[in-house]
This record gives sequence, C-alpha cells and structure tokens, in this order.
Amino acid sequence: MWITGYTDASFHRKDGGAWAVWLRCGAGRAVRRGTCPSYVRDSNAAELAAIYAGVYLACRIWPSTTAVLVCSDCRSALAAADPSAFLASDPAIRRLQQRLRELANAERLDLRFKWVRGHQRASAGTSAWLNNQVDRLAGSTRRAARSAP
Repeated sequence: MWITGYTDASFHRKDGGAWAVWLRCGAGRAVRRGTCPSYVRDSNAAELAAIYAGVYLACRIWPSTTAVLVCSDCRSALAAADPSAFLASDPAIRRLQQRLRELANAERLDLRFKWVRGHQRASAGTSAWLNNQVDRLAGSTRRAARSAP
C-alpha cells in the first residue's frame, strides 16, 4: 500500500523540537504530532525526526505499507533521508539516518521524496495547505511542550 505523508518540524534552541505528520492512503488518513528526541539539537535534525516519525507511523498504522512518499519543505532533511545519501557527520542526523534505513530495510519500503515549497498561502493548492497544517501543528506542539511542567 502506498502512503503519502507531509512532515514538518519546529525547533527552538531553548525549547527543543517538535514534529507533525499528515498521512494518507486508500485506507484513510492520520494526523499525529510529538516532541523530538532529546538528542535533536537543531532544525535540520528536527526535520529529519519528523520524516522518520512519518515513515514509522505509516508502517505502524497500516502494516501493509510498501511505499511512502515523503513531502517536506526541508531540502536538507529530504537529502539526508535518502538511503543513498552519505551518513552525516552530525551525530543526531546520523542516528536518525540509521534508524530510518533500518526501518526501511526491515519493512522493505520503497521510500520516495518530494520537496514542497513552504510558507505559502493555503490557497496555493493542496500541497501548500497540507504543509501549512503540519507546520502549525509542529509549532503548537513545541510551544505546548515548553509550557508543560
């Protein structure tokens, strides 16, 4: 089963990071969000954490997943997520790359990647609207985590 996923992250050096994903396939859709692991220390790693979360959740929600099209507004995270990319020197990004590769291999996934222009008016089309949705969700999740005790 093919899954299309839109992913985004929000990061602030004092607050840490959060991610959001919007997943869709013939069996339905799922919208999820969460905080980034503590080892994530910059926005590029947060964006890659969002991609990992999207692929992971697609496989858990729909066990018959065979392929995932990941749509993101972060070119560097998309490049790092590609299984043919060199492992990064940054420890957080390298760790996420390895986790994503292990998941893709274990699930025998066909991963595809698509860059979408970020921060457009929602009226610019479906991709812009979905990207804005995950952007807002990631931002609100990060802010809520900051204010949590």
